[in-house]
Amino acid sequence: MNDTESQIDQSPLRYKPKNKLALLRIVAATCVACSGGLMWGYDSGVISGVLSLESFHKHFDVAKGDSKVSSTSVSLLQAGGFFGALFMSPIAERFGRRMTMIATACVFLIGAIMQVAGGGGLPLFYVGRVVAGLGVGGATMVIPTYVAEVVPKNIRGLLMGLWQFFIVTGVTVSYWVDYGVNLHMTGDSQWRTPLGVQMVPAGMLIAGALVLKESPRWLTKHHQESRGLENLAYLRGLSPDHPDVQAEYQEIYVSIVHEREVSGDATWREMILPGNRKRVLLGFIIMCCQQFSGTNAIGYYAPQIFEAVGVSSTSTGLFATGLYGVVKMVMTMLLCLIAIERLGRKVCLVGGGFLMGGFMVTIGALLKTHPPDSTELSSASYGMVVCIYLYVTAYCFSWGPVPWIYASEIYPNRLREYCVALCSASQWLFNFVVTEFSPYALNSMGWGIFILFAGFNFANMLFALFFLPETTNKTLEEMDKIFGVPTAIDNEQVRSAAAQEASDKHGTEFVENVEHHNKS
Repeated sequence: MNDTESQIDQSPLRYKPKNKLALLRIVAATCVACSGGLMWGYDSGVISGVLSLESFHKHFDVAKGDSKVSSTSVSLLQAGGFFGALFMSPIAERFGRRMTMIATACVFLIGAIMQVAGGGGLPLFYVGRVVAGLGVGGATMVIPTYVAEVVPKNIRGLLMGLWQFFIVTGVTVSYWVDYGVNLHMTGDSQWRTPLGVQMVPAGMLIAGALVLKESPRWLTKHHQESRGLENLAYLRGLSPDHPDVQAEYQEIYVSIVHEREVSGDATWREMILPGNRKRVLLGFIIMCCQQFSGTNAIGYYAPQIFEAVGVSSTSTGLFATGLYGVVKMVMTMLLCLIAIERLGRKVCLVGGGFLMGGFMVTIGALLKTHPPDSTELSSASYGMVVCIYLYVTAYCFSWGPVPWIYASEIYPNRLREYCVALCSASQWLFNFVVTEFSPYALNSMGWGIFILFAGFNFANMLFALFFLPETTNKTLEEMDKIFGVPTAIDNEQVRSAAAQEASDKHGTEFVENVEHHNKS
C-alpha cells in the first residue's frame, strides 16, 4: 500500500486530520440538514402534552383521556409521514436534496398553521396533522440520504447520530413547552402556543437549506461532474486537484457510471434484483424493529404511561415526561459520540436490544406485583420510572440512531432515495400501527404491554445478531461488495489509482476527461 492510499484509509476523516476547516464545514452541513429532525421531534412530542391540557378539551369539546381523539391525533401524523416519504422521493431524485428539504419544510408549515387555527374544529385539526405528516415524512427520507452522501465514512455514524439527537432535542423542547404552558397559561393560548412553536424549526430548515452545498453524489449522478467535484472539495476543505479529493471522487464517479452501465435507468423494479433485494428487505425489517421496540409508544403517550406507573397528577406527569426527554437528549449525544463508531452498528443493536428488553421486563414485573397507589408514589413506582429512563438510555445508542444510519448507507447511489423512501415509509407505517394500538393496549393490558415490548426487543436483538452485516467504516460505494453484488467494482484499486494519478499530475485532468466522456 502506498503512502497516499494509507493516508486516505487510515485518517479519521479520509483526509488530513488537522484540516479543521473541513471538519467545521461537514459538521455545519450536517447540523443544518438535521435541524429538520427538530421539526419532526417537536411535532411528535408536543401532541401528548397538548392532548392532556384542559383548554384543549374545552375548545374542542372532548373528554379528558378520550383514547379515540388521542390515537387519531397521533396516528394521522404517521399516515401523512408514510405518504410524504414516498411522494418526496421522486422530487429528491429530480430536483436534488436541498430543494426537497425546503419543500418538506414548507408543507410542514402549512400543516402547523392549520393545527393552530382551530376554527374548523377537530376536522381541520386532523387535516393539519396529516399535512404536517407529509412534510416530516419527506424530511425523514431526504435528510438521512443527504447526510450519508456528504459525510466521510469514518465519521458517518457519529454525524448521522446528530439526526437522532435533533429529533430527541425537538421532543424534549416540546415536553418542557407543554409543562410551561400548563403552569403559566390559560385559555386557547395554552394549547395554541405549543402547536405554534413547531413552525420555528421549519423556518430554520428553510433558511439553512438555502446555503447548503448540494450532494456531490446527486450532482455526479445527474452529469454535473464539475459541480460535484467542487462541492466535494469544499466539504473536505481541500482543492479539487488534491489526491484525497480525486480519489474519493473517482470512486463515486466510477461506481455511478458502473451502476448505470449494468442496470440502465433507475426504477422501483430494480430494488427486487439480486444484490438489492436483500438490502431492501433488511432496511424494511430494521425500521419495523425500531418501532416495535416501544420507544414511540412511550414518547407519544408519556404522560399517560407515567400515570399508569403511579405519577398521577398532570403537572407531575408532564415534569416526569420532560425529564425523560432530557435524559434521552443528553444520552443520545454522549453515547453517539462514544459507541456507534467504536463498537460498530451490529454490537450497538444487539446490546441495546438486550438491555431494552430487560428494562421492559422489569417495568412489567414491578407493575404486576406492586400496582401504583393513587395517594402516593411508592418505591416500586420510583423504580419503574428509573427503568423507563434506563430503557431510553439503551435506546439512545442502539435502536434510536442506528437504523437510520444503516438504512441510509447500504443502498447503491442510483437507488438510494427510492430505497430510503421505502424504509422511511415502512417506519411511518409501523409507527402508525404501534401508536394506534398503544393507548388501547395500555388501558386494557396494563403491565402486559411492557412484557409485549420486551419480547419485541429480544427478537430485535436476535435479528441484528444473525442477519445484519457490519457496515462501520465502509464507503457507500463499498456496500455492493459487502452485500455480495456480483458486479461490484474494486473500490480499493479505484481509490489507489486515482490518488496516485492526481499526486503525479496534480491537476483536474480526471474531471475534464469525465466531462469529455459524457459529451461523446
